Amino acid sequence: MKNQGISIILIMPFLLIIIFGFQTNLKAQTPPLWGDLKPGNYAVGFKTIEKYDYSRTFRPQYGYFGEPIEGDNHRPIQICLWYPAKKSADASNLVLGEYIFPYPENADFYAYVTVLQQR
Repeated sequence: MKNQGISIILIMPFLLIIIFGFQTNLKAQTPPLWGDLKPGNYAVGFKTIEKYDYSRTFRPQYGYFGEPIEGDNHRPIQICLWYPAKKSADASNLVLGEYIFPYPENADFYAYVTVLQQR
């Protein structure tokens, strides 16, 4: 038992050197895909636009027994628009979850967004 305590005391400094000695590799690095790309003069704005494609349907027009299905049948489309914007101190940052599953302004889009979230 005493020998085990001594060996831990002898090994611990080497483990600490190994762990903390390689910390320089853990610092943030420039992603290789971006290369020397630097931020531009403008901030980036993001907006989700909700429209309907009236040339295509979203749900069946008739039920299983041939009865017409009530309600709007046009295909909803969410358009994600990135644009140059003015820098603002009180502007909030975009959260990843809000980008992946944007909160619809139009209540009719809830069914569409729910289907996307289940994929």
